[in-house]
Amino acid sequence: MVSKSVLMFPIKILLLWNILTIILFIFSPYEWPISTEKFVLLLSFLFISLYFLYLGYLAGLKNSLKFHYNPPSNLVSKWFNISLFIKLIWILPSYCDRLGLDLLDFNGMFLRLAFGFTNFGESYANYAMTEFENTDLSVFFIIKQVLFAITSLTIPLGIILWRKLNKLKKTAIVTFVIIDVLFWMSIGTNFGVVNNFLTIFFMIVVTHPNLANFSKIKTKYKLYIFCTLLLILSLFSINISQRYDYNTDGNYNIYETRIGRAKINKESFLFKITNPSFHATIISASNYLNQGYYHITMAFNENFTWTYGIGNNYTTLGISQKLVGENLMRKTYIGKLEKKGVDPFENWHSAYLWFANDFTFFGVPIVLFFIGLLFSVSWKSTLKLNDPFAPIIFIFCLIEIFYLCANNHLFSFSFYSFHILVLLWILSRFNNAKRTIPPAIGS
Repeated sequence: MVSKSVLMFPIKILLLWNILTIILFIFSPYEWPISTEKFVLLLSFLFISLYFLYLGYLAGLKNSLKFHYNPPSNLVSKWFNISLFIKLIWILPSYCDRLGLDLLDFNGMFLRLAFGFTNFGESYANYAMTEFENTDLSVFFIIKQVLFAITSLTIPLGIILWRKLNKLKKTAIVTFVIIDVLFWMSIGTNFGVVNNFLTIFFMIVVTHPNLANFSKIKTKYKLYIFCTLLLILSLFSINISQRYDYNTDGNYNIYETRIGRAKINKESFLFKITNPSFHATIISASNYLNQGYYHITMAFNENFTWTYGIGNNYTTLGISQKLVGENLMRKTYIGKLEKKGVDPFENWHSAYLWFANDFTFFGVPIVLFFIGLLFSVSWKSTLKLNDPFAPIIFIFCLIEIFYLCANNHLFSFSFYSFHILVLLWILSRFNNAKRTIPPAIGS
């Protein structure tokens, strides 16, 4: 029997995180040019949306229809071995592809990565452009996305099966994580570093449920967690500051950075209670985590234009433009903000605003309700240790909720992998599960 503390652990952590980003917005060193009415409206909108996310999570835990999932005992191991085999073959070509190089141009890949470690800012700009230009609709592109989807199973399943793995497979898992972290670091983005940390941490909780109770964690493990978070924060600050350096040719003062009309208040409350050595990190964190909230208040003044259900992410917008030749981005809230100086590709927009493009601001809480529902259902299935696809679906939802304030990561950067794996998840349950209705009370 799984304890309630373990079942509720993910949503508690992520709600706390999202609330902390809102608190940072309230006390941000940036002076947001927002009226009191819009400020209250924004906070009300955010907390209502998070409440619906929580309700969806509870609904997933308490659903009345039970699924008796009885897969073969070796199904998790089978899919792990498949994904491990493909990853061993595909890992280096996949990184070449992400960098816009030929699939076997390993020399070019190593040169680009080595360059990235000394030029985070320029490397990030190059990678962002490559990601945008590499999207197409060819058969080869679809095959690559299927391979990406299957290989995304390797790390979470490997951690779950860790005690059963031989030394060679454990070494492979550790090597994959190190290579992936180094890759993301070298292109000047913190996304992959944070993703790997969250994936490893929550999959360890799956196999060590006592970690869900922080008071029971041994001191040395608390120290490991603290040091890891400190390292991530340091890398984040370095990466963001070097992006500023690249975008301004090295001629900038961190206290003079702006987000639209929002300027830095040197007398900020956070500056008064912290050492000046932390100010750059505070400014960088607020810039990354809070500008999406600011852009929501700007969008409150814009009229809603429906985008046919495809305006909530870059991927479907790009596909529609290639198929019908119409740029639907201009109809979205994000596209409409461009006339106010907010670039749809360079500036961060929260998942809330992305969802509002298709469902209006009133519909965003409903969307988050269903994300919360999927989040809890996948977590419950993951805890049973017999479902090969639930862990990665859980990780996708986890990353989406973690980045609500900054991006719609689930449907933009993991669009193909997410849908491919959800389809495999549904098919596996269709073949192995039977839906039953609970007996009536008193029967």
